[in-house]
Amino acid sequence: MKQAILYALKVWLTTILLTPALRILIAIAFNLPTLQVSLSYREYYLMAIYIGLICSVPGLILLWIFTVLINRKLISMRDKKLYITLFVFIETLVTFYCVFWLEDTLKGNIIMTIPYCIIATAAIWFYKLKPVTDAPTLPEKQSA
Repeated sequence: MKQAILYALKVWLTTILLTPALRILIAIAFNLPTLQVSLSYREYYLMAIYIGLICSVPGLILLWIFTVLINRKLISMRDKKLYITLFVFIETLVTFYCVFWLEDTLKGNIIMTIPYCIIATAAIWFYKLKPVTDAPTLPEKQSA
């Protein structure tokens, strides 16, 4: 259980800290707005972290619970991370739809949602999830 909360915290904090930067890079690269209000990139970054910390606490709790449950399953670590990735993707879409969805612009919704999914997926696969000691996992397949 301790491993699951540490893993969930790492994924959550990485997502909160890196996603606003990715959103700014995407906005610059594709000449897209970061928000409907005019803020400097620094102000936007700090505001996005602040709002992300507040609005994503329920998501952190759900990620922790799901990680505990999936980590107890007798499946390979790769499959566990695939399930966690799918869960986070769906959780992110539902959260943004319920809280931040903009009625008039699909472009604004995409620039808000997809970067979170990208960073969260990268964090899920980057950080090591240690298996529960009382629930062994299947050995990974070795390629020749």
